[in-house]
Amino acid sequence: MLQKIRHKHEAVIYFLTIIHVYTISQDKICLTVPLFHCYGSVIGTLVALHYGSAIVIPAAAFSGQASIEAAAKERCTVVYGTPTMHIAMMNVPGFESYDLSSLRLACTAGAICPEELIREMKTKYTVESVGVCSDN
Repeated sequence: MLQKIRHKHEAVIYFLTIIHVYTISQDKICLTVPLFHCYGSVIGTLVALHYGSAIVIPAAAFSGQASIEAAAKERCTVVYGTPTMHIAMMNVPGFESYDLSSLRLACTAGAICPEELIREMKTKYTVESVGVCSDN
């Protein structure tokens, strides 16, 4: 049990380090992940507080449609989500009609992210970088 806790702590530190390298104060972070989870409450909010970045919370509960709409409308520069959330967002009907050209970084954690999905995120979101953290 203690090993798993230590491992998860190391994963959080690792992911924070990745995000630290890419985050700037002018960022608008589309925070699609729940605030009751470490990804939303710790990584999502602390990074924004540290850098003075804005946080956009698209909906009270996850919605791929609301997330894509918010990212486009608010001109978000970063989008957070689990692999499943990113799949849902990229499969929103009419996805191609949303202007996501402001995005420069997509971050994913909470589950293993296949390389194919990373490539798809880079292509569909038109980002150069995808930050990935998995504790497996």
